[in-house]
Amino acid sequence: MSPDLCVIESTLIPGQTDSLGRIYGLPIGVATRRDWFTASENNLENCFRIYSGISDDISEKMESVLSITCRRLCCATSCSVVELTKCLDNGIFHSMAMYASQVASAYPHTNVAESFKLAATHWRLGNHVYFPSIGTGGPCVPLANKYLLLGARHPETLSIATDAVRYDSYSPSKVAARIKKQLGPSDRVAVLGICYRGDIRVHTESPHLKLAHELIRLGVEVGVHDPYYKEEELCVITGGTAFGFPDDLGRFQFVYVGANHEAYTKKPSSILAHLIPGQVILDNQGIWEALADDARSLGISYSRVGGPNWITTELEGEENGQGSISGKDPEQSQNTVYENKWFRIRTVTDTIFSPDPYFVLDRPDSTIIIPVSTSYRFLLQKQYRPHVARQSWEFPMGSIDAGETPKEAAHRELLEETGLSCSNTQPLATFYPIPGLASQRAHIFLAHITDEELDAKHSPNLREGILAFQVVTAQILRSLIASNEIFDGFTLAALSLFNAASTGTESGSLSNII
Repeated sequence: MSPDLCVIESTLIPGQTDSLGRIYGLPIGVATRRDWFTASENNLENCFRIYSGISDDISEKMESVLSITCRRLCCATSCSVVELTKCLDNGIFHSMAMYASQVASAYPHTNVAESFKLAATHWRLGNHVYFPSIGTGGPCVPLANKYLLLGARHPETLSIATDAVRYDSYSPSKVAARIKKQLGPSDRVAVLGICYRGDIRVHTESPHLKLAHELIRLGVEVGVHDPYYKEEELCVITGGTAFGFPDDLGRFQFVYVGANHEAYTKKPSSILAHLIPGQVILDNQGIWEALADDARSLGISYSRVGGPNWITTELEGEENGQGSISGKDPEQSQNTVYENKWFRIRTVTDTIFSPDPYFVLDRPDSTIIIPVSTSYRFLLQKQYRPHVARQSWEFPMGSIDAGETPKEAAHRELLEETGLSCSNTQPLATFYPIPGLASQRAHIFLAHITDEELDAKHSPNLREGILAFQVVTAQILRSLIASNEIFDGFTLAALSLFNAASTGTESGSLSNII
């Protein structure tokens, strides 16, 4: 396929369009969408359309095509600017939405929802009301700050975006934990609306769906209703059971009102007829707020997220901050699962991109030493590895002791394992061997040894599992790798980094070691 023009309309990580153009050689540009299909005034014709191609001629083609529909076009200076603009469109909204939700947790006895509504009357805020909720959803808003972080050269400086992503990811789980603590052993919870917003059949990233999933995970019996899904669909998507609205509301002790579907706001007074005294209602956006006084007069507890006392007094004193949305940063909330004198396994209860826990293996950082002579001969040791019941040719290596620098550890390990004392060591690189599992770092050092020292007798150290030594050339190294006699990842990584560092120098002949 050889198109004359490719226009990307979706949200992208800044920098992706230019990269796609280079890789595939396509006449490509980006013009992200801002129109909203349920608002007649915010359509393609009226909304500002920001666009750019990867070259000026492509931008001109884009203008001729987009102007057929769009009356308000704005050509940006680059595709990255367009991509960043789209991230900011939704990222600013996302950050402010999470700010409103954080304030609601910080001031649980105050009507924070009302305060944000009144704050919006200030001319500086442009009458835009941000309301507290249990989280954001959909295919755009929750992704904006994530994409902003993924495309940044210095993501560590985006602390506001990072906190917004973290808060959004764990907020539904923490609200579910609060609800669970309010329930009796046989109490059931009704979740109304799994769509991420009203009257749109999309449950992608829906906080209401996340709440239902977490309640079920906590062992709560959950009933779900959404007018845009069949009963069997709801059961498959949520894992709960479907129920009829409003007829079956009386079967539940706790009712959570999620998506603000029109079906839930029609004839609100008729809803009261199906509620019973003692029930608790938590309304995410306050769509039943007009019923609050009548509900309370019937002995039904009503609160909206961000309203006064929406977090009950009994739940504020949760032990050690567990389950407290406004408590300890979940990234710092870690639990040790197992520990011995060699390593520790812990869980990180929250990360930027997943609310599920990660298991982290902590063990001391290590050092790998490449003993090499001026003629580029290397010293290897045969090591027995009980974990895989195999012997491997490796470079000397070992853990860095407490209070020891990597260089000091390199000197010590080389002496302990080979008997060599080297005063001329050179740091080569530092890397993470398994960043998806372990926090351990590995430091590689070159130990410049004379050929005479290499050829001296080196005694095996059976206590350390060292069975033999051999001095090898680059050619022998290649053959040991090819025969899988060198299979240790640390040694292979050290050789690769040595190879990269040697390219273009006098040792360039080693550039094809591996």
